[in-house]
Amino acid sequence: MAEPWMRDRGDLRYRALADPTRRRLLRILDDAGEEMHPADLAARVGLHVNTVRGHLDLMEKAGLVERKVVSHAGPGRPHVVFRSRPRDARSPESEGYRFLAEILASSIHVDSDDPRRTAQDAGRAWGRFLATRPPSSAPLPPARVLEQIVTTLAELGFGPEATAAGDQTEILLHGCPFREMARARGDIVCSVHEGLLRGMLDEMGGSVRMEALEPFVEPSLCIARVSSSVSQS
Repeated sequence: MAEPWMRDRGDLRYRALADPTRRRLLRILDDAGEEMHPADLAARVGLHVNTVRGHLDLMEKAGLVERKVVSHAGPGRPHVVFRSRPRDARSPESEGYRFLAEILASSIHVDSDDPRRTAQDAGRAWGRFLATRPPSSAPLPPARVLEQIVTTLAELGFGPEATAAGDQTEILLHGCPFREMARARGDIVCSVHEGLLRGMLDEMGGSVRMEALEPFVEPSLCIARVSSSVSQS
């Protein structure tokens, strides 16, 4: 059983990551890879610096970021900067799963004649398992499908955000839980994720179809494009 301080830290981490502004601040710090001043972060997210400091205080308590006091060479008060903590320090319990995922990805590369297809098929099977099948033969309405997709992806740690894009819907994936591994083994990891989405959509009746998964459109952003395959009238 976890010690009370560990449970408290976990609760704080959940609270911190539940807020989209704090998730964005963490992504900016992750991508920067160095300390940043709260004023610079405030300019990036369009908020008052005091508001950003409040977010950073909670993120520090949750173990997501750390502060550093920097002294000036000349006169003037020292200032405080922040940087994101290493991912393994933020969530050490996840390292075992990453290690297992690396082993499985390596095995697929060695043993499969078509690693992408094998990875996508595996993801598709899990997507069917994770989705809720419609109670009747009729497919779920597109709005319900998108709601379930976003909810499931959030639970898996992808930081999803659905937004309309013409006749399609873009699901912005702000926080891939296997981002580092995906950079090295994108053919496997991204294929699993694409299969996962396709399997969920299939299981929910096909009212929404997968158009494409675009990995790393930005350093911390992938985009899944889906569209409705049934009339909305």
